[in-house]
Amino acid sequence: MGETEKAKEYLLRSIKANVNGKYYKKYFEYGQLVSPLTGVESYNKGIELLEDMISNNTDILLHSKLEKDLLTAYCSLAEIY
Repeated sequence: MGETEKAKEYLLRSIKANVNGKYYKKYFEYGQLVSPLTGVESYNKGIELLEDMISNNTDILLHSKLEKDLLTAYCSLAEIY
């Protein structure tokens, strides 16, 4: 098994174990390693989790960081297209 395949396997395990939905970045990392169609689905799930975190957040500094991550995610998603 190649390194990319191992990375995909481990990220997918990690995503499945992510019961509280806080680790949105794992979806972005996984989205970079898979086919474009699966990548779009993975990015969209990560974006959904991130938007939920933004809407439920009251910490101004964290809010700013999360919004920056959201912007980066949308840019990465656009690159897939």
